[in-house]
Amino acid sequence: MQLMNERQCVIASYVIMTLSLLMILPLHLLPGLLSGLLVYALVTSLSPYVERFSNRKYGRVTVVAIFSIVIITLLVVLMVSLSAYVVHDLRGGGLSSVNANLDVLLKKFQHEVGGYFPGFVPESIDEMKDTLLRLSKDHLITLQHAGTDVLHGFVTMIVGMILGALISLHPHQSEKEMPLFRRVFLQRLDMLYRAFKNIVFAQVKISLINTILSGLFIFIALPLMGMHLPFGKTLVILTFVFGLLPVIGNLMSNTLVVLAAISVSFTTAAIALMYLVLIHKLEYFLNADIIGQRINAKAWELLIAMLVFQAVFGLIGLVAAPIYYAYFKSEMKKAELI
Repeated sequence: MQLMNERQCVIASYVIMTLSLLMILPLHLLPGLLSGLLVYALVTSLSPYVERFSNRKYGRVTVVAIFSIVIITLLVVLMVSLSAYVVHDLRGGGLSSVNANLDVLLKKFQHEVGGYFPGFVPESIDEMKDTLLRLSKDHLITLQHAGTDVLHGFVTMIVGMILGALISLHPHQSEKEMPLFRRVFLQRLDMLYRAFKNIVFAQVKISLINTILSGLFIFIALPLMGMHLPFGKTLVILTFVFGLLPVIGNLMSNTLVVLAAISVSFTTAAIALMYLVLIHKLEYFLNADIIGQRINAKAWELLIAMLVFQAVFGLIGLVAAPIYYAYFKSEMKKAELI
């Protein structure tokens, strides 16, 4: 005998899905969820092309194996490349040049505004280093917890990738053969997957556009004006990574670019700031166009959702907000509530 009718099953699936999504955040399981959804999306997207040339069952196995090898290779290459680049940059005097420029700029800034704000501006780069070292010692426990959280997030992400790969291999079953609750709950999961796919793949396009424009500015526009930003390659990489966060990610990457520009001169910083403001305005319209078309949401809607989730759950909520908002809005539209 069936314990619940269809309406009760649907309500139960909504409640379980909502509680599960909210509990993922304080339990720090979001990296696992996102990495699992990403692997599942890539495997399900790529497998039809492989299945044309092989058995359907082994086609997906081939995709999972190839994708796993590619991911591991990319991680190793990325870590080795970044480490080699940092060592090369430090040996090449890049950091020394930045320190020397900052020392001159700090003294100039201290001379100009020190009388109005005494003690506010460090007098030299050594004083700034001492201040940062003192702050690091005062917040040593916080830094240790941050390191532990990063390691936990990385392990969770790997486990999520494995789970996403395994789930993608599971054969699809006809809905007619499923029990009622399983069918409606899988519909909730499918809506979440579609919301994730819409947000992430659209944001990758936006981040690529921002990264290309920032690269043109850093490596072409500024050198033509006789200005060279330190750590340009690293800034471009971070621009892409941070750009995967809607709206707020561009602000984070812009801040790093302006800080790097300050180490050259105030003129360079002013030019960088004006250029990046234009880029930020462009991203606002890109969000409204690309993401808005996929989930029928304005950029300001996403921004409000991100502010609320950040206030409630912290930084992890900032990452989850666009996907969660897209999911909840799609569910409400399907139920004809909005």
